[in-house]
Amino acid sequence: MRLPITETIDPDLVTGAERDRALARRISIGDMPTRSAATFGDRTAIVGDRRSITYAQLEKEANRLAHGLAALGVRSREPVAVMSTNCPEIVIGYLGAAKMGAAAMMINLLGGAASIVKAIRATGPRVIIVHEDLLPQLHLIGAELSDDLEHIIVIGRAPGEGLSSLSGSRYWSWDEFQRLADDVEGIDPDSPPEVVIADRQIAQVMFSSGTSADPKGVLTSHVAVMLSMHANAAYIGINWGTEPSVSTLVLPLFHTTALNAIMLPMLSMGGTVHVLPGFDMEQLGRTIVESKTTHFVGLPIMIEGLLHWSAAHGHSLDHLQTLLYGMAPMKEGLRELVAKRLPGVRVMLGSGMTEALPVGFLQWPDMDPDNRGSWGYGTALTTTTVVEQGTGTVLPTGETGELAYRGGGVMENYLAESPEVFAGGWLHSADMGSFDDEGIFWFVDRIKDVVKTGGENVSTQSVEAALMDHPDIEEVAVIGKSDDQWGERVVAVVVPSGDIAQDPERLAEFIASVDRHGRETLTSSHRPREFIVTDLLPRTGTGKIRKAELREAVRHREGHRPGASE
Repeated sequence: MRLPITETIDPDLVTGAERDRALARRISIGDMPTRSAATFGDRTAIVGDRRSITYAQLEKEANRLAHGLAALGVRSREPVAVMSTNCPEIVIGYLGAAKMGAAAMMINLLGGAASIVKAIRATGPRVIIVHEDLLPQLHLIGAELSDDLEHIIVIGRAPGEGLSSLSGSRYWSWDEFQRLADDVEGIDPDSPPEVVIADRQIAQVMFSSGTSADPKGVLTSHVAVMLSMHANAAYIGINWGTEPSVSTLVLPLFHTTALNAIMLPMLSMGGTVHVLPGFDMEQLGRTIVESKTTHFVGLPIMIEGLLHWSAAHGHSLDHLQTLLYGMAPMKEGLRELVAKRLPGVRVMLGSGMTEALPVGFLQWPDMDPDNRGSWGYGTALTTTTVVEQGTGTVLPTGETGELAYRGGGVMENYLAESPEVFAGGWLHSADMGSFDDEGIFWFVDRIKDVVKTGGENVSTQSVEAALMDHPDIEEVAVIGKSDDQWGERVVAVVVPSGDIAQDPERLAEFIASVDRHGRETLTSSHRPREFIVTDLLPRTGTGKIRKAELREAVRHREGHRPGASE
């Protein structure tokens, strides 16, 4: 006999014994705070700049928000937009939506007004949860938003009389909305809703970082979020017990690294998370020291700043246990400084993508130093391989191709369905690289970032790594630019150290020096043929360089071209 498949259900239609069985087997990220509150009720869950909440408060407010959404007529599988900087309420909004079967649509605040409008129009939410500090930004784009928007729940106070508002939308203050479900008959607003949720029902809509193209809306299921949460809690060593882990979070919660790799795993294990609304070194350093943070995730520049800040102020960081970094490589000099100042701390490089919930790869301290330039090993959340671009054929060890994922952490699809991204039964990442004999993944470049010059494919990452060894380069991004002779030429966009760019003579010496460095360290095909000097590189919210934006910005800009005739 063949055993029955019982997991495929329609939450809107299931009744009777089938509904009871579905509730008993429910996998929902909205159930996580219920379980944590039962164990850690009076323990502090989240500390914000305006208030702190315990696990009991987190559960109560998420339940009340869920019942309030239902009272407004929000149905299972509808999107609920969340537009906020880091604060306890952004997490309550996410979990409250999940509890009643809706999907939290996390709005990326760093993409500008146009991207916010696109996200809201693409999903058509009837409800948006917005921080009061962002109301002016929301009102500025109000005329361009979807007509579906009926309710605005304000984290803080709703607009008073005489203040700007969106016509046709009902405003609710946070406290007012928390009381909405009190008038609903037949429910306990402090208890979780009895809602059937399918395993593969969408829990969150997040937008990819958009380094090489416009950000895409990524649809991720409850089961993927739960699997990622538990895997990350284990990999980064979050303590469950009488000595809870403490994290300080400055990366934005509308990105998957902050939410899925840190916040949710910490809450599932009874940890305490201090959330900061933005990056300020003084505030970050003070919070890490005063809270005795054990786990910190950030960009290398944040880690470097923390080390310098603590040394300047005479603070010890011996309470730190794990530093997880990503989005940008860590220079060897910083690695050495971390090893010297924090000898007992696990320093881990995490890599992955929004479409296959991170962390997909980890590189940790006791790896062979020769492997530090790699992404490390794949985690247990997904199976990874390398396929031939175009055919999807799985390639043997050592050959370079497109990285592909398969497993429970993989997204359901994009908002604009893209069946080709799953060609051959694998999620195609658009990252190029290879696996060595030990199973370690070596990243080469984004497919769209590879420069095709004179018949060769040049990895911009390898050129950037070589140029970063120049003592006067603070940052560099390498891109391709149209060239009549070679198809494309390698262009280096550099941020020099200090004030070199302000002095024409020093700038000319700098360009000549960087050009000599390129000739000495790179092959002819990889050597930059044009240098553009700038004081800032465009970045995403997680610190990745926006190369698509950079390519467009320099397309018609002529840089310095030493030896252009070669």
